[in-house]
Amino acid sequence: MTPFTYVVLRYVHDTSAGESLNLGVVLVAPEPGFIDCRLDFSFGRLTPAFRGFDVHLHRRTLRAVQDQVDRWRSAYDRGQLSMFPLTGCGKSRSFA
Repeated sequence: MTPFTYVVLRYVHDTSAGESLNLGVVLVAPEPGFIDCRLDFSFGRLTPAFRGFDVHLHRRTLRAVQDQVDRWRSAYDRGQLSMFPLTGCGKSRSFA
C-alpha cells in the first residue's frame, strides 16, 4: 500500500451561500515521488451556476496551479525538492 495525500480544488463564488463546484484534484505520493493534478478547465458548469463568473480569471488561475505542480515535479526530478509526508491538508488515503 502506498500512502498518498490529495486535495480537491473547489470554486466558491460566494462564501455566504456555501455553494461550490469541484475544479480538480492534486495528488502527492511521497514514496514513489509522485505529484500531479487533474484540472477541469471547462467553464460550462460554472457560468450558468454563478452570475458574474470570470472565465478569464478561472483559466489563468488553473494554469497557474498546473504550472506550479509542474515546477514541483521538475524540481523533485532534479533532486531539488523533498516530498515529505503532508499532514493537516486534505485527506490521506492508502491504495494498493
